[in-house]
Amino acid sequence: MFETQVITDLEQFKNLREEWNRLLQRSYANTIFLTWEWLYAWWEVFGAGGKLFIVVVRDQSGMLVGLAPLFIRKTRYYKFPVREMAFIGMGLSDRQDFIISGENINIIDEIISKIHENIGKWDIVCLEQIPDDSLLAKKEFTKYFLPEIELSSLCPFIKLEGNWETYFKSIKRDFRTEIRNRIKKLNEIGNWEFKVDRKPIDVEMLINSIKDIEQRSRKMEIEKDLLSSFKNRAFLSKVCNFCTENNWLDFSTLRIAGKLVAYSLGFIYNETHYGYNTAYDKEFFKLSPGKIVINEKIKWFFENKYIIKVFDFSRGDSQVKCEWTSAKRRHLRIVFFNKSFYTNLIRLAVFRIRPLIKRFMKKGNMTSNDQN
Repeated sequence: MFETQVITDLEQFKNLREEWNRLLQRSYANTIFLTWEWLYAWWEVFGAGGKLFIVVVRDQSGMLVGLAPLFIRKTRYYKFPVREMAFIGMGLSDRQDFIISGENINIIDEIISKIHENIGKWDIVCLEQIPDDSLLAKKEFTKYFLPEIELSSLCPFIKLEGNWETYFKSIKRDFRTEIRNRIKKLNEIGNWEFKVDRKPIDVEMLINSIKDIEQRSRKMEIEKDLLSSFKNRAFLSKVCNFCTENNWLDFSTLRIAGKLVAYSLGFIYNETHYGYNTAYDKEFFKLSPGKIVINEKIKWFFENKYIIKVFDFSRGDSQVKCEWTSAKRRHLRIVFFNKSFYTNLIRLAVFRIRPLIKRFMKKGNMTSNDQN
């Protein structure tokens, strides 16, 4: 038997910290993106206008055995106005999930049942970035909802096994040659330094320094920058302060003649390095400083025998990430609809009509290209 309740009060959320993280450590979903610190920081910055809906499950002894870190907001889903239930941390978190003790699928049933009990409060439940090996991804939901499941993202990763030389030889020859040539040029210039800083003295100074680099990077030209947003900077500042307290922060830099030209901001948690954001000064692009800082970071883990089993590039299977590894995790998007006439129309439009239109347009473009 379980006791299940919904937390909607910020003070109750705040008071869950120790219990939350103890449960997370017993869970198969033990990633930094589900720590209390990460999600509380996100809520403080992005929670305005939303309502907490944290489902808490306890066993007969009162021990916390299940959590679903959710909230409800008014937004638009493919331009349709909806009341959406989603994960706290959405948008800036890579792996999200329900947090349950061990692999007790009955706890997931408790959480889903509680969400269903509150079906009048939401139109859709949109759960992003769920690992495809999660118990949640394997669950059958049709008893309660009309679910749709689709690919959300791919996440490249490296298993850090053996030594640096063996790993480096495993990547493609052309890419190895490129890295060697860039390092040779750096050596010819001289006075370059790769540095790892696990405990920065001033987090605000760190955020400002990487913001300056990002503003001079090519990310600004393709609108993939992270730090131009005040709220993103505020969130990262809070997260980095929490991570410094817990020794989770991992900040690496590449300097040439004392000038910061590239950085890699990441986090170390549960024997995994999560590479969160990398950028470089485009003035130095011929030296590939972004690739060099990643190369030196991976090499540093091998050579320092640091207790890291996985180097996680985080979501997005860009060509650069895939040069380092062919291994990828799949993240799913699970969407529930509350079976109303309105949400049935949305479901039809998004998951039936939209794919047909995309296929038709793709076929039309291919025909047009063939004719040209």
